[in-house]
Amino acid sequence: MEVGVLFSKDSILALNKPAGMISQGPKTSDIPELWELFRTYYPNGHIAHRIDQFTSGINLAGASRSQISYLMGNWHQITRKSYLAVTSNPMMWSEKVVDTPLKGKSAVTAFTVLERSGSLALIQCQLIQNGRMHQIRKHLKSIGSPIVGDQKYNGPKTRARFGQLLHAWRIEIQLPNDSGNPGSWATIQAPIPDDFKQFGFNWNQWDSQCNSALEYWPVPSNWRR
Repeated sequence: MEVGVLFSKDSILALNKPAGMISQGPKTSDIPELWELFRTYYPNGHIAHRIDQFTSGINLAGASRSQISYLMGNWHQITRKSYLAVTSNPMMWSEKVVDTPLKGKSAVTAFTVLERSGSLALIQCQLIQNGRMHQIRKHLKSIGSPIVGDQKYNGPKTRARFGQLLHAWRIEIQLPNDSGNPGSWATIQAPIPDDFKQFGFNWNQWDSQCNSALEYWPVPSNWRR
């Protein structure tokens, strides 16, 4: 297991989290934690948001307190996030917006079918409003297209990944200018992981604009707190 650094500018980093690693978790856990690994390289840094343990892909982080404050204080205004999911094939639609509230709070997700292959589909998922816990997973289940491998939400079984085939694929971020206010936009795209590529979609097309890793951080195989 390793973490790729996909982007680094002015103390803002985009990390490619592998499936199986938690972004941040309880101190009693022996599961590898991105935040703790990040701090071995940047002692004053912190991750800016969390993605599920078995969701792979982009996790933003700040290497300094000022950049963490910028990211977390402006999060919904300065980021646009897209995910990829392998799901049950939705036969009745190619594009759909779901605005079903979650636990009484607003949540809006847009879905676009990129490709179909038999009983499965490759879907782009865009978080339009908020990022509630399991928002994409719950919304896909609610419209009859649960994610492959998502045991919690009745997704089709697979041996490709121990968990949902959901990938934090692309993020657009408005970087701070010299005054510390939102400035120019940058687009970062994570490479599609090998477990996704076990399914017969046109991966060359969807992976063509991915960022190459600037460096890799190995995760110790005997991880212990």
